[in-house]
Amino acid sequence: MKFFAIIFFSVEASTMEFTHGFLLETKDSLPVGFALGSPSFKVNTGECIFMLHPGLVGVIETPLAIAISELKVTGEHFWKKENGGISVRSEGRIFLVIEHDGAVLDGNRKDIGMAKPLPENA
Repeated sequence: MKFFAIIFFSVEASTMEFTHGFLLETKDSLPVGFALGSPSFKVNTGECIFMLHPGLVGVIETPLAIAISELKVTGEHFWKKENGGISVRSEGRIFLVIEHDGAVLDGNRKDIGMAKPLPENA
């Protein structure tokens, strides 16, 4: 006698929580900086600023640190939720993308780091 089992399962795509900000890290999980949204990344559009992590050691030459430095110097930036993630614009073009899974991409869609949502009470 043969027995067959039918197993059902679902796979949920990992979707990051959008809060008022993100910790930005290298792909090796080294902290590089922060993105802070106004009013919050929970809405569909807004403005944001970038800050380098205090005590930055060993990552200053990474593509992510260079991007954060450039964004910090130029001030506030427009952001918009697109395709499940957040697109940050500088001088009219997409400069940085935070994907729904936390990947951080540069304007050429090259993976340069990871984003982790900051706790609401931070």
